[in-house]
Amino acid sequence: MFANRLTVTLIVFELAVGIFGLVGGHLSGVDWPYFFRFENEAISLGVVTGAAIFGFNALVLFSWVERNPLYRWVYEPFARALLKPLKMLSIEDIIFISILSGVAEELLFRGWIMGVFFMFDRPWLGLVVSSVVFGLIHIWGRQGIGYGVYATGMGFVLGLLFIFTDVIWAPILAHGVNNLFSMISMKYGLTPAPPEK
Repeated sequence: MFANRLTVTLIVFELAVGIFGLVGGHLSGVDWPYFFRFENEAISLGVVTGAAIFGFNALVLFSWVERNPLYRWVYEPFARALLKPLKMLSIEDIIFISILSGVAEELLFRGWIMGVFFMFDRPWLGLVVSSVVFGLIHIWGRQGIGYGVYATGMGFVLGLLFIFTDVIWAPILAHGVNNLFSMISMKYGLTPAPPEK
């Protein structure tokens, strides 16, 4: 029962974020048809970048776990907050939430926020603003500050991908693929679990 409520809560939240980004972008004059065009290279680059982000995280965060300050500062609080609820989700829930979070959050942060800065020929300022705001919304209390810093960096990579491809599908796919790999690896114990306290 809890897993169903959690899934519904996550879906409703992500839908609200996506609709907010889509409507805000529309009202601001963001050229959605232009950003939503299909380009095979951008789509492929998005998938590859998502897998590369996950691989980079695995290498940097999970090397020498016992002595790795990044693991303790970034991943351990995140895993403590999410591991129990995540284990209750079905694989179908994880796939759906990964896809939806990639779409919704990228519509808001890269599509709307960066899209407005694109209109004023200031994509680099949009990159900084969207990355910082992306990081800030991923902080949950003091224990989440490390993850917020990490999310700012990830937002920067996703924003660079958007600037480079000029297509929203690239950061959407990178975000979704990274979330999918991360959530599956946490659910099935493929990443180190935080030590018991």
